Parts: sequence; C-alpha cells; structure tokens
Amino acid sequence: MLNNELFFDHVSEYYDDMIGFDKALVNRKAVLKTFIRPNMSDAVDLGCGTGLDSLSLALNGLNVTSFDISEGMLEQAAIRADEMDVIIDFNKSSLPDIPESFHDKYNLAVSLGNTLAIIDRNLLKSTISKAYSLLKNDGEFLLQILNFPRLIKNSERIINITRSTEKYFIRFYDFLDDSVDFNILSYEVANPKKHDLVTTKLYPYSVDEIIALLKEAGFTKNNIYGSLSKSQFEPEKSNDVVILAEK
Repeated sequence: MLNNELFFDHVSEYYDDMIGFDKALVNRKAVLKTFIRPNMSDAVDLGCGTGLDSLSLALNGLNVTSFDISEGMLEQAAIRADEMDVIIDFNKSSLPDIPESFHDKYNLAVSLGNTLAIIDRNLLKSTISKAYSLLKNDGEFLLQILNFPRLIKNSERIINITRSTEKYFIRFYDFLDDSVDFNILSYEVANPKKHDLVTTKLYPYSVDEIIALLKEAGFTKNNIYGSLSKSQFEPEKSNDVVILAEK
C-alpha cells in the first residue's frame, strides 16, 4: 500500500485518461458556474489533482490558487494550465499546513472529488479549520465526498470502469473496519497480462461527522446536496455528499 502522496504521484501520468479529462472539464465548468456568486473574485482549490476544478474555476473568471500533496499531479495540472493559457498559482502542501499568508484571501474554497476522504482522521478537524481560515468573511466552502455509509451498507466495491485508447482502468474499494482501501487496476487493451495495481487508504467519513466539524470550525450555514447538480441528498440513494458551507 502506498501513502497518499506516492499513490497520486504514481497515477498522475494516466489519471486524466482514466477520468476522461476533456469531457469532465466541460461538465465541471458548467456545474461550478452555478456556485459562483457575482461578488466572487478569488478561489482556492484544496486538493487540486491534475487541475480539473482549478481550471474550471479559472475559466469561469476567478483568480485561482491551488494546493496538492502530489508533485506529479501538480506537474500535470501546470501542463494543462499552460496548454489553455490559464494562470493558476499551484502550490505543493498538505491542506492543514497551508501557510497563514494565504488566510482571509478567498471568496470560495472547493474540495471536490473525494479529497477529504484522503485526510487522516486526526487531521480532518484541522483541515476543515484551515478551509475556514482561508476564506474572507461571507466566503463559502464547497466540498464533495462519497456517501460512504450507503456504499458500505450495499457493499458497492466497484467505483468505475473506464477505457482510454490503450488501457482499461478499474477503480474499486476494499471495506475494512475503520478505513477503506482505494485500488486502481490498469491494464493494456492489447495485452491484459501487462497490468498495474496500486492501493492507498481512505477514511469513510459520514455527513454527520463533517457537519459537526464544519460547525465547530465556525461555519454558520450548511446546505447539503446529493450531487454537484444540487439534487436533494437522500442517505439511502445518493452517491455523493455535497456541502456548501458559509462562513
């Protein structure tokens, strides 16, 4: 098993092929536009990966600062930004360790794509507090995490199966007592025996745990959705938990 940093360094070279980046960017740009208020000018992306959300925010007209623990992911994100002639301030840092010089600067903070599930249990509180500190007064924190209680109850191990021109990618879980093993199996279409399997640990936080920490950090209002399209959250049916927290 790899720690989170090494895991995402390892998958960074094929991550965009796995998620279908170009199509995902079109969809994400449209979805995030619905969360951007007219007075917003500056956004911070917490766990930016290869830049999907950072680019989506920038293409919607915001000034964007981004953080990630993976050098490989940040390198891919910078390449994407250069290709699109978009200026984004990319930084390598764990989320709780973001310097105080970035505090009180942003109208919108986002942490999407299950990023919070990567955070160790003893760091989740400080991570959410950091999001609060980064925001200006009246700023908003948009976060997304999988609805783990439903997944675990239904033993839904396979997340997705996708294909690029040359490879298949299978993302799946192993459910343990207090954590989840996240696995990515990739193999060549022309030679299935040539494969790669990597694993890292996730933490299956519930909506109640996250809401409690948001309130403790100082967020005064929390809107809960079942998707980024703002569908109603249904504990037994929704795949995702999306929370828009207001400072």
